[in-house]
Amino acid sequence: MAKVQNNLVIEAVDEIAGAIRLVTGVDGAVLHEPMIGQVELDAVHHCISGGFVSSVGPAITQFENMICDYTAAEHAIAVVNGTAALHLMLVANDISSNSEVLVPALTFVASGNAILQANAMPHFVDSSPADLGIDVSKLDGYLADITEMRDGCCWNVKTGRIISHVMPVHVFGHIGNVEGLNALAERYNIKIVEDAAEALGSWKGGCHAGLFGTCGALSFNGNKIVTTGGGGAILTNDAKLAKRIRALATTAKRDHPFLYWHEARGFNYRMPALNAAFGVAQMARLDAMLEAKLRLRMTYQDAYLTSIYATFFAGPDDCQGNHWLNAIQLDESLSQHRDAILHGLNERGYGCRPVWNLLFELPHFKDCPSMPLDQAADLVNRLINIPSSAMLASDLVS
Repeated sequence: MAKVQNNLVIEAVDEIAGAIRLVTGVDGAVLHEPMIGQVELDAVHHCISGGFVSSVGPAITQFENMICDYTAAEHAIAVVNGTAALHLMLVANDISSNSEVLVPALTFVASGNAILQANAMPHFVDSSPADLGIDVSKLDGYLADITEMRDGCCWNVKTGRIISHVMPVHVFGHIGNVEGLNALAERYNIKIVEDAAEALGSWKGGCHAGLFGTCGALSFNGNKIVTTGGGGAILTNDAKLAKRIRALATTAKRDHPFLYWHEARGFNYRMPALNAAFGVAQMARLDAMLEAKLRLRMTYQDAYLTSIYATFFAGPDDCQGNHWLNAIQLDESLSQHRDAILHGLNERGYGCRPVWNLLFELPHFKDCPSMPLDQAADLVNRLINIPSSAMLASDLVS
């Protein structure tokens, strides 16, 4: 039996690696690397020459304006990283210690960590196999069983806490059922705050990711389409909320030429000008990178049409995604061999990876409430990310 299983893994690795090789034309590729050139070097050098290397300077304003121009957000507040953006938007939305935040278990650990950091409780929910976002229909039935409305608040009758917010995550840049989630959130009087860390360049119904709720967080980590080395931003159309977020990000210091008066417990989450200058150069090439990533995605999809062991994860067809990370889904017969297949692909030089461990499995989330997560568990066993750098599109075979 072991020999049969081993042969199955070898055949699967051969097929999957062969499709990657056919599409990219290279014998090895990392999962995702930034596209950096002379433009970025010149932008950072110009920033240094001007003496703006810390948390003030024209590059920060320019970067924020470029984000607003691209996303059609009325406000963008640049911060030091995506996790800080998540934390800050939760604090600014008046999260309390008696609050629960509904969040997918299928997400990067920062989503849950930020909720804990804001002194609230993550409440893990299941994911849709169609778009990797929250399964709204399943959540609706779950909330009907465990909650009741009191004085306009949604109370979890099992924990005695208020479910005050829901944090959808646009996994790999796919935007899920935000229309259904908005209707559900309105019915239960739950605010929406978005983890759009992976979704710069993703749109649905003419709205950019991060703007379906009160606010949304972006990430500009080194593995994102646009990077500032490290960095993040919060998008919102609420002027009052934007003002509060910006104040909290700058230690809540009252504007004064020399006095240090801090009006609340704030955070030093400001993005340095050097990172912002890097981001300005990156934003200028965003459209070109998105075009390259769309081309790569379409060619991958064609390459896996005849695959026996894996199918290409296309995501929802009503979303204009950014195609940040491409993914394949293993056949059910291979769900127990995911790690062996990953080992084989990485040994061949292809930096493939699984999705994250479900957050409820991690030790610091062991006491958090959770709904049944059978769909998310199946996705974890079968999804594999494949090399997705925009620069790979230049080597596509005809």
